[in-house]
Amino acid sequence: MTSSTSNKVNPDQGSPAAPIGSKMVLGLLVGFLVGVIVVGVPFIVLYAIEVGHDDSLPVPSPSPPPIGCTKRIYIVRHGEKIYHAGDILTSGAECLNQKGWARAYHLKSLFDGEPYHRPDAIFSADYNDSSVITGGAFENCRDEHGWYRTTQLVKPLAQDAPGGLDLEVNNRTGYMPQLCGLNGVAPFSKCSSAGLYPNLVAENGTCCPFGFTSDAVSADERLELSMCCNPHAAAVMKAKLAEPGVCTLLVAWESKNIEFLTAALGVPGGEAWYTDDPTQDNYEYDHIYMLEFDDALNFVELVKLKQGFGTEGTRSPECPDGCDNWLGPKEGCGAIEPS
Repeated sequence: MTSSTSNKVNPDQGSPAAPIGSKMVLGLLVGFLVGVIVVGVPFIVLYAIEVGHDDSLPVPSPSPPPIGCTKRIYIVRHGEKIYHAGDILTSGAECLNQKGWARAYHLKSLFDGEPYHRPDAIFSADYNDSSVITGGAFENCRDEHGWYRTTQLVKPLAQDAPGGLDLEVNNRTGYMPQLCGLNGVAPFSKCSSAGLYPNLVAENGTCCPFGFTSDAVSADERLELSMCCNPHAAAVMKAKLAEPGVCTLLVAWESKNIEFLTAALGVPGGEAWYTDDPTQDNYEYDHIYMLEFDDALNFVELVKLKQGFGTEGTRSPECPDGCDNWLGPKEGCGAIEPS
C-alpha cells in the first residue's frame, strides 16, 4: 500500500522506499540489462513506484492573495423632474421629466468601466411619505412600475437590456423616520417642516426631514436632527460594500438628504450638498460625489465629478455663467423648468 506522507516500508516491496531519483536510475539499469540478456537489443523499462515524496524537489510557492479593490460609493441626485410652478408640494414630488429620463439613459454610458467604475450594486432612496405627508392627502411620485424618481434614474442602467448591468435596485432604505424605527418627527419648535408630517410628529421625535430645522436650533443640533434614517441607510450600504467581490456602489438619493447620507458615511458635514439656488455651483443635477474607503471601510476621500450631460447652472471655462446643453424642448409641452 502506498503512503504519501512518509518513507515507511512498503509491504509489496519489503524494503524502505528509495527516493524517486534513486529508483529511476535503478530502473534504467535493470531495463538495460534485461534488454541485452533476453532479446539482445537494449531497451529501457522505466518504473517508479511513488511511496513518498522527494523533499529535494522545489516546492511551488503559495499563490498570492487576490488583489483587493478600492471600495467606493458614487452618489447622484435624481434627474430633472416634472415641475408645476406655484405648487411646491407637487413640484417637490413629481416624477422624472423628459430631460430626467434622458439623463437616466446617459448614465449607461458613464458607469460601464469608463469613465467611471461599473457598480456591483445599486441603491435608490425610498421617499416613503405618500401616506403621511399632509395627513395622507398628497401622493408622492410613483410611476406605473411603483418607482420613485430616484429609482427611475438608475433603472435603465440596472435593467437586463443592452448596455444594462442586470442588477436589482435596492429601494428599501431612505431617510424618513418610519423606515428605520425612529421615534418620529421633531415638534415644530425644532423642525419647521413638522407641519408636512402631522401623523409622524412626536414630542420625543428625533428626526427633521430634509434638514428643515427652526432658527432656534444650533448647527450641531441641526445635523443631529436632520440625519433621520440616513445612518441606517449608510450602514446597509457599507454592509453591501463589505461583501466579497463588491467594490463599487451607485446610489441615487434625494437632493437635500445627500448631505446627511454622506455625513453618515464619514464625509465632514457640508462638503457634499445640493441647493435650489441657480446662482450656486451645486444647483444642478450633474454632480457625482465619489466616496472612497479603506479596507476597513473607513472614509478616506471625497471626489467631486460630473456626469457631463449638461444642465442649467453647469459652469466651465467656456461658459462661466452657466450653460445648458439640453437640446429638448424649453417651452410648451415637455418644457424644463428650474426645480
